[in-house]
Amino acid sequence: REQSIRWAESRLKTNSAFSEQVLGRLEDEAFRVRWQAALSVGELPIDRRVAALAELAARDGDDPWMRVAILCSSADGPGAMLDGLWKVKEADRPELVEGLVSLIGSTRSKEAWAGLMNSLVDQSESTRRRVLAALAQVAGTADARELLAEVVKGRPAEPVLIATLESSRRLATDSSANVGERVRSIESLALDPAPDLKNWAGLLKAHEPREVQLAALAILGRSNEAEVGGLIVDAWPSTTPSLRSELLEVLLARADRQRALIEGMEKGLIAASQL
Repeated sequence: REQSIRWAESRLKTNSAFSEQVLGRLEDEAFRVRWQAALSVGELPIDRRVAALAELAARDGDDPWMRVAILCSSADGPGAMLDGLWKVKEADRPELVEGLVSLIGSTRSKEAWAGLMNSLVDQSESTRRRVLAALAQVAGTADARELLAEVVKGRPAEPVLIATLESSRRLATDSSANVGERVRSIESLALDPAPDLKNWAGLLKAHEPREVQLAALAILGRSNEAEVGGLIVDAWPSTTPSLRSELLEVLLARADRQRALIEGMEKGLIAASQL
């Protein structure tokens, strides 16, 4: 059956009988057959495969190989596939959602981004935060923040985005909150149109969990603001030795931060023995 699907793959667009048979194999009892079918149905128009792939995700979405197959067959329509997943409750697998969001984010398409944000209106705050964090991983830059603000302006998604970012700001600094949720909140704030860099520098301190420290440092590292170097240098004395190699890497990445490093050493904030 697996070999038959491979043979039929190139004929799916022109032979409706073959296409229906291959779609049916997404429910085959054998995993390898379902996996091959998931790859092969990528030859069909996106609207013909979304529902079947969503059902497959509900069944096999925990398997990394199947997730890869579903993502491969969604590359030309990640937004449609994401909508399909959300229509099937059991198919809402975090890894699949994040993979689809990454595909959408990498396009830098206004239409695709607008569709993504519009789809978040009916989702939970936790899901919105998860999506923004995934989007920020591939597009957490100043121009991406501008694009995001543009595609939601005047639309129902705009107040949703504002509320989600505000919630993320609170959660990111809440020491009583779950560390994973704090990290996801920090990651989502890479898309904040008015990033609070001093706040992120404060999260580098020794009492914060390492996961929180690294997430905050990642945002600072991606920032183009000239003050980043000075903020990291000022925070240096209150950081743990285990974090300082990552801090140094960020400081050495840009000339303006290198100057801040030298000034910090001259002021006695950073000892040469710590480098």
